[in-house]
Amino acid sequence: LDRRMVEIRDAQRELRRWMSPKTEQHVRQLTRTAQLDNETSDAIVAATVLLDAAQRYQDGCAPTNEPILAPGATDTAPEAERAHLLLVSKCLRHPLVASAVASR
Repeated sequence: LDRRMVEIRDAQRELRRWMSPKTEQHVRQLTRTAQLDNETSDAIVAATVLLDAAQRYQDGCAPTNEPILAPGATDTAPEAERAHLLLVSKCLRHPLVASAVASR
C-alpha cells in the first residue's frame, strides 16, 4: 500500500505542470456552492484537477505557466494520506468532477 501511495503521488507530481489553477478555482467554487465538508471538497478538487491534468496531457496541451501544487499533497501521516487517496478515488466518479472536467 505504501508503494501504491508513492506511485500515485509520483503521478501527481508528473502531471503537476498540466494542473490548471482555473480548474482548481472553478471546482472549489462548485464545492462551496454544494456546501460540502472540507474533506470531501478537498477530495473532489484533487480528483478534478488530476483528471483534468491527465486529459490536458493526453490532448497534447502545453504545460501551464502557473502550475499548482497537487491538492492534498501535504506531509501527513500515512493513515491520513491513505484515507485521503481512497476518498479521491471514490470522488473520481462524482457528478461535480464530471461536470467540472467537461466544462473546461
